[in-house]
Amino acid sequence: MFEPLKPCPFCGSDTPELRKHDSGEGWDLSWADVHCRVCEATIHKSARSALGKHVDEVVQRWNTRATDRLIDDMIRSLNAHRTIV
Repeated sequence: MFEPLKPCPFCGSDTPELRKHDSGEGWDLSWADVHCRVCEATIHKSARSALGKHVDEVVQRWNTRATDRLIDDMIRSLNAHRTIV
């Protein structure tokens, strides 16, 4: 099961949609995307592999925000300069 979708990072809509398609077994193409119904922003992943991997990846990419990385970098920097008293 994947984590809940965050609101759209572009328009703030809280109704993004997870869409997925599995053509079957073998070398058929499978894909998944997260799509904003308001501003049409979309993150898409397709390949000739298991659908479950695509779903996890697009949800993670949709939910990742630039500020998340910035905050993580700031915490690492502060921890690197922290002294134990």
